[in-house]
Amino acid sequence: MSADVLVIGGGITGVGIARDAVLRGLSVILLEQGELGSGTSSKFHELLHSGARYAVSNSFDAHKYYQENLILKNIAKNSISDTGGLFLAFTDADLIHADKLVKACREALIPIEEQDVKKVISKEPKINKNLKRAFSVPDAYLDGSRFIAINKNSAENLGARFLTYHKVIGFEQKNKNITAIKTLNKKTGEKVLIECGFVINATGPWVGEIGKLASIKINMSLNKGSMIVFEEKLTKSILNRCRPPDDGDIFVPTKNYTIFGTTSEPAGNINNPEVEQKAVDYLIKEGSIMIPDLINYKIIKKFAGIRPLYESSHGHQTERKISRTFEILDHKNQGIENFISVVGGKFMLYRLMAEKAMDTVCEKLGRDNRCQTAQMKLT
Repeated sequence: MSADVLVIGGGITGVGIARDAVLRGLSVILLEQGELGSGTSSKFHELLHSGARYAVSNSFDAHKYYQENLILKNIAKNSISDTGGLFLAFTDADLIHADKLVKACREALIPIEEQDVKKVISKEPKINKNLKRAFSVPDAYLDGSRFIAINKNSAENLGARFLTYHKVIGFEQKNKNITAIKTLNKKTGEKVLIECGFVINATGPWVGEIGKLASIKINMSLNKGSMIVFEEKLTKSILNRCRPPDDGDIFVPTKNYTIFGTTSEPAGNINNPEVEQKAVDYLIKEGSIMIPDLINYKIIKKFAGIRPLYESSHGHQTERKISRTFEILDHKNQGIENFISVVGGKFMLYRLMAEKAMDTVCEKLGRDNRCQTAQMKLT
């Protein structure tokens, strides 16, 4: 087997890259060590951010989120529920942040509008009646598994190949280029060699492990976020606590239930992250400020995802202060010309991450193939 572009990683970022690449006329093979989306892409709160959450700390990044919010709503509206979002202020500290939030959103060109508190309580009867101020923003719910499926189907229909349960175990290199990838079929035990023109490492929390196979060091800050799922829809809108990003401050109503989180904890076992009871207890404590009767609602599931944050360009920072945007790492300065890694980011930035990754690839290959994914519908 061989391909112009070999993508390692079958989360939403890798699948999005495969689709972008094949739309640019390149042959593509994607390798995933498990099922598509079985890693971080299936373990997040399914929130389509408006950018407001990050506006106070980084206006530029926040505007980027809002732009992608609009693009995804346009190209994949059947996979998104346009619930809208609310930022809710209950304490004096929340009120101080509220003024900063409004100013920052306006600077980032993110729509934000103050709402009548009584009307908000009427619409969302479960929230704390001590609500002091409320602001609406264009947050939404996105169906993560459906997004992976529609991107995969689109790419496959255009000729991309997806090899699941294929673990990368090594690289063959010649003249500062990776010429082939060694893989292990985890179902059959067969070792398969795949020739390639260009390699993209889009493996999220495992990006450093793949880098090591090519003697490349990638500094990642791996952090666990725990979430709990309630058996019913507790709200109509997405609820955000009006404060700097912290633990236990987002409720996301899906079609039939509510995802609530998240936390910031040491990563531990990235292959099978577990939710500790103390994390659940803390989430309930924090969430009860927004929904006082939270402890009385049934939890049907708890899960944790690993945030693959890239830290080398930021120096040593606490996890909450590391940017939620992404970077494309070109490994030519480390001795490999045809190898890049996509690091950082969030699920909802997958399309933009794929675009920038493939812009880099096409520039290095001397091709003038333009990105088409911001206009082409996904159904």
